[in-house]
Amino acid sequence: MQTWLKQARTILSRENIWPTMVSKLHGHYNYYGVSGNFESIRRYYRKTCSLVFKWMNRRSQKKTWNWEGFSKYLETVPLPKPKLTYALYNTW
Repeated sequence: MQTWLKQARTILSRENIWPTMVSKLHGHYNYYGVSGNFESIRRYYRKTCSLVFKWMNRRSQKKTWNWEGFSKYLETVPLPKPKLTYALYNTW
């Protein structure tokens, strides 16, 4: 995600990058969302949120958001939360 965000932030606008990032997260959860791997995909979600926050603050010369403002933005335009998709083991 970090490599993709680094490339996409200079090419795409926020309105164009957000739907792609949402679909990338859905794909990651569908592929890696197996029982016993929830902590890993939750870490991936948190890392993605921090990278997006960093990317949004680099769009201008001054910091435009603090973490509280970014959290409010995520409430209006949310990123998909991590979820388990497949039960390989009976741990649900």
